[in-house]
Amino acid sequence: MDLLALPASTTAVVDLAVGQRVVEKGGFFDWLRAACAVRGLSCEVLDESVVEEAHRAIREGRLQIRTLLDLSAAWWNHEDPYVQLCYAVKDSGGRVIDDPDAAMMADHKAVSHHRLQQAGIPVPPTVLIRRWEPDRGLTSQEREVVGEQVVIKPARGWGWKGVVLGSRGDLESVARARDFDRTDDYLVQRQVPFTTLPDDHGVHRPTWWRVFYLFGEIIPCWWNPQNGDYWLLSLRELWTHELLPLARLAAEIARISKMDFFSTEICLADEAAVPDTPYQAHGRQFYVIDYVNDQCDIRCQSQHAAGPPDEVVRHLAERFADLAWRQRHGLPLDGHRSLWLRRAPDVDPTV
Repeated sequence: MDLLALPASTTAVVDLAVGQRVVEKGGFFDWLRAACAVRGLSCEVLDESVVEEAHRAIREGRLQIRTLLDLSAAWWNHEDPYVQLCYAVKDSGGRVIDDPDAAMMADHKAVSHHRLQQAGIPVPPTVLIRRWEPDRGLTSQEREVVGEQVVIKPARGWGWKGVVLGSRGDLESVARARDFDRTDDYLVQRQVPFTTLPDDHGVHRPTWWRVFYLFGEIIPCWWNPQNGDYWLLSLRELWTHELLPLARLAAEIARISKMDFFSTEICLADEAAVPDTPYQAHGRQFYVIDYVNDQCDIRCQSQHAAGPPDEVVRHLAERFADLAWRQRHGLPLDGHRSLWLRRAPDVDPTV
């Protein structure tokens, strides 16, 4: 479809559009187009060259997008063309994944921190420094809360940009971290220690997971915060290491944030948990580290070493096509709660 030459006399309809600034060949987008073609759906990727014209065509009634998957909106910049595109689709009756109002709130880590903490979700002890506050180090009382080693992160940051690890939280360190973006709030959080656990093949992996959530489906992956390495979790690993709280936490975050598609990072601390507190495994406490990432990394591992496993990315493409098909036919999108795990060998008698 030539979005730059839509006639004024008719309204073109796109079943599934993807807001993506720069589009790579292969991987997710090829799988998505193929999945849409099998279902008889139209699919368009709106890169930087066409996004403004698509927005204009929606406003003028020349284009209708039934489902928009947003992977690009800079939520706190109202002049961003992808933010405006999301609201144009929503205002014209289409579905946006994720809903722009929910995504804007979830995108702000300080907002998410308070919402999750008040709902009983285990988050790291945190001190918030607002954008209007002068530079300062941690007080002795704040130091008691967060400990001697902290992480400093911008509230609107993404992809670990602007994140400082292993800081002492002194005046100089905080000021230097805030230089990344002086218009943002900052979270100063206790740096949670983690250890390793063996996977099914005996490989010791960090007790850190990136969990995808998509309309009730939960996809937990081992994830290495030091190099971005993914490994899809198996049923045996889930059972052996008492990791069902990963699914419970992802489902609760979805309920609280009203988000339909996101990823979250969850760590199992290398320290004893307080007795009788929820979300534990083997006497250690789970913490939600990175709360709600609404624009998930969909670069497949075969093309990018730090991308999710190809099987996960391809599955996401299939699910988005299925959701767009259901939207087109007026069927409900939120299905049953389910876990999507690594397949065990057929000869494995234990699962």
